[in-house]
Amino acid sequence: MLKLDLYANFSDFMDKNIIGKKLLIISFILLGLSASKPSYSLSFGPVNIGESRIPIELKDFKLRLKKFKKHRIKVKFIKESVQWVRTEANLLTPRARVAFSLPSNKFYLNYNGQSIILEKRKNKYYSEIYIPLFNPGKITVYKENEKYSEVVVRSNFKDQKNKPNKMIDYSCSRYNLNISGLEDDYISIGCHLEKVGKFGHEKPRLELTWSTTNYRLPNMSEPPYKIILSTSSKFSTQLIDDEGNKRLITIEATLPKRLKRVKTALGFGPYLFRSVEREKGLHWDIAPAFMIYGKVDIRKKTSFRFFDAVVYNKSVFNNFGLYFAYEVANALDKRFELIPLLGLQTLTFKFENGDPSRTEIIYPQGFEAVWKHAFNKKNYTFVYGMFVDPSSKVDYKNLWVRYGKGYFWELNYIDWRKNGKLASMWGLSVGIPFMSFF
Repeated sequence: MLKLDLYANFSDFMDKNIIGKKLLIISFILLGLSASKPSYSLSFGPVNIGESRIPIELKDFKLRLKKFKKHRIKVKFIKESVQWVRTEANLLTPRARVAFSLPSNKFYLNYNGQSIILEKRKNKYYSEIYIPLFNPGKITVYKENEKYSEVVVRSNFKDQKNKPNKMIDYSCSRYNLNISGLEDDYISIGCHLEKVGKFGHEKPRLELTWSTTNYRLPNMSEPPYKIILSTSSKFSTQLIDDEGNKRLITIEATLPKRLKRVKTALGFGPYLFRSVEREKGLHWDIAPAFMIYGKVDIRKKTSFRFFDAVVYNKSVFNNFGLYFAYEVANALDKRFELIPLLGLQTLTFKFENGDPSRTEIIYPQGFEAVWKHAFNKKNYTFVYGMFVDPSSKVDYKNLWVRYGKGYFWELNYIDWRKNGKLASMWGLSVGIPFMSFF
């Protein structure tokens, strides 16, 4: 488990240099995690370690040895070797190691287009191969230049009410996927959404990628298979296994009619507010707070963000910010993202009625750490974010924690100090989706 200690204590929290150093260290850690994508060429191409979403037991799978000649082949699953991985096709699927033991060095294996030479162990020749359980294919055993035997993996899943067999990835969570007609086999399905059409009139194009262990299309082509949808619809197709058993599988999805690039939300909440000017201070008191949030999507991983926050109780404090945001790293099966925020803000402060209001431009920089599907709740997001001003002329901090799905709760702390003036506030607000367009 990756544990990130952002602040050692409160004094460190107030020290901008410490914050900057720790933020830089965190960025490099996450960049390293994102860049280290292990490749297992004997399974089915480059993969990332994924999250176990449904329980997989090797007793629900069997290895079938097809005989071409009399053989002395030993093949078995390695216990506790199941591992969930994500393929380049964005398909989350389990794999397990299969051990082969053969009598001489005249034998070798061929799998996924690659030839595998076995190592000698005592008087046997041995190898272990990762096999994707939802798309296993065939392992061919050769003796010199002749095909000697084939090994296939088959699901032995029995329909059980309390045992899930459909792995619907989090990437499909917004499309209300429903799969029916395949109760006696495992299936994994992943989604990829694209925008198509002119800017301001873009529509969805949803690509579904899926695979099963036993069943194939009638032409017996190997999975994964793809379905491309542009509207909310139901798709049905017939599948068949190698024993001639047929199944009609149906997949339903719900898509939005339009994909809008600009999204906004409103926030309301009671804050505790304190202000100081000319050595005269107002004590902490409850103050109404109003916020507006906006996001303009540019590409999949880049956007412009803006916000405006107003707090009022005798004194008035207004904080507006405009930022360029981009995903710099992800980890934990893409459920954790680090997003730097680069831009500027304006601050407007008025101490009391009759005092002039003062507005200035500042340049605090920040980041958001985003945990998607937080606490294993689908489509819920947990966000920690902060801004600090690197200049010595302005003392400004803005920190927030946000959690929700559509509607959200936000705990926010803002502190600004300059030339004897001070505005400090913190509180809990509720955010609600507002307008979306373009």
